[in-house]
Amino acid sequence: MNMMNYSVQEGTETADVTFRGELTIRSAGEIREILRNALDGRRTVKVHLEDIDILDLPCIQIFCAAQKTAFATNKQLILDAALPETVTRVLEQAGFYCLKTCGHSGNNACPMTRRTDG
Repeated sequence: MNMMNYSVQEGTETADVTFRGELTIRSAGEIREILRNALDGRRTVKVHLEDIDILDLPCIQIFCAAQKTAFATNKQLILDAALPETVTRVLEQAGFYCLKTCGHSGNNACPMTRRTDG
């Protein structure tokens, strides 16, 4: 069984968090804490999803909640991951219409569909 693992590179103003493996309800609480700690005291958190085997709905909800928290505190959460079209379609069918434009991130696209260039 492949579990979730992660790494964090912390700077003064930014943190880079990389998740790998299975992002499921089993790891949702830990993911929440990792993101909360990364946002604490930093203006920007960049989340990288690499070699993800499973990404389930509770973890999507955690990422969306972290985005709302970041926006409410004038911080930025950036998800650096390209989700397959099949995944975004399933998420939209599950009620995540905000994937096109998230009401909690101003005019920016939802972090679940945004990809950075570096």
